[in-house]
Amino acid sequence: TDEQELVPEQPTYMTDFYFDEIYHVRTAYENIHGITPYEITHPPFGKVMIAIGIKLLGMNPFGWRFMGTLAGVMMLPVIYLTSKLLLKERKYAVFSIVLFAADFMHFSQTRIGTVDSYSILWIMLMFLFMYWYTQTNFNRQAIGKTLLPLFLCGLFFGIGAATKWLCLYAGPGLLVIYMVMMYRRYREYRYAKESGEYPDVTTAYHKKLAITLVASVGFFIIIPAIIYLLSYIPYALVTDGGAYGFKEIIGNQDYMLNYHANLNPDHIHPFSSKWYTWPADIRPVLFFSNQNAQTGTIATLSTMGNPFLWWMGIIAVVSLIVLIIRQEKHRTSVLFFLLVGALSQFMPWWFITREVFIYHYFAMVPFMILLIVYWIRYLERKYPYGKLFGYIFVVA
Repeated sequence: TDEQELVPEQPTYMTDFYFDEIYHVRTAYENIHGITPYEITHPPFGKVMIAIGIKLLGMNPFGWRFMGTLAGVMMLPVIYLTSKLLLKERKYAVFSIVLFAADFMHFSQTRIGTVDSYSILWIMLMFLFMYWYTQTNFNRQAIGKTLLPLFLCGLFFGIGAATKWLCLYAGPGLLVIYMVMMYRRYREYRYAKESGEYPDVTTAYHKKLAITLVASVGFFIIIPAIIYLLSYIPYALVTDGGAYGFKEIIGNQDYMLNYHANLNPDHIHPFSSKWYTWPADIRPVLFFSNQNAQTGTIATLSTMGNPFLWWMGIIAVVSLIVLIIRQEKHRTSVLFFLLVGALSQFMPWWFITREVFIYHYFAMVPFMILLIVYWIRYLERKYPYGKLFGYIFVVA
């Protein structure tokens, strides 16, 4: 009442919370000030990231959105490196970064103070380092060199799990890729043993396999569990909530599981949508709407995909699946890796009966972009004017 000049006449997204910021940003503020957290339906680490921005830049929209936007910016070099590693050419890496930067959902989701930006960045890093691991070979290299990318993959798996359970969906995909690699190493060992070639492979295989398996338990179970537990430190430091120990952490897992499993509101949210509509970009989510009575203008913010990209993504994925079915030469390790990664982020939603939204498809978008670029590369190699198509597509 005594600082009326500080209250905006027309609250906007530039001066106030919008959409789920009212939960996540509030909890980040509470973490900073040692107050019992309000939003406990997701693990704590994402709110810690938001709190870092607030501590650096203040309790204002720029402060609570800064770290998420920074994570969105960091996604671009990550997709560039992933594409370069997968497709071996700088041109396709540039295509990937341009297309991802042009996606509307990437833009909108990384400019809201929620935890989705961090989740997608961690997932992208997990698969980047797992693909790096597939390019190593403990049968022919020092074991330490092969364990580094595996450690980094497990590290970001743990950080992702401590941010949002969405990141756990990457686990089955990573496991499938990992098991395929173990099978390939075994086949190399069997060949070396039966042919008599490569005696060093025969003698060192079991030792290196044992080291890799033991290290994997540490990288993907023990280290993530430690990270997950440590992410609850802000909960334990609250000044008005009493003791917060292991029992309370377990209780929070039960609460989160029941909350997300039984999220069946009395009234269906007007922007909820079915998973099978997401690739077609049918139902955006309105984040913010405001009408200025003085100027008669209306401002809105929504999250949706770039229709051009998402619709072409459907064509690209269907075309690539047809190629895989019809021609064995297209069953490449790169395409296998991309499809497994994409399915690991999309398939879990097929079996979820709770209310869901199109932004749950965000984790699939980087894989969709990489599949589009893979498809462009195929067209360039197959058809005389394919190269022209690739450049026209990216420019468009």
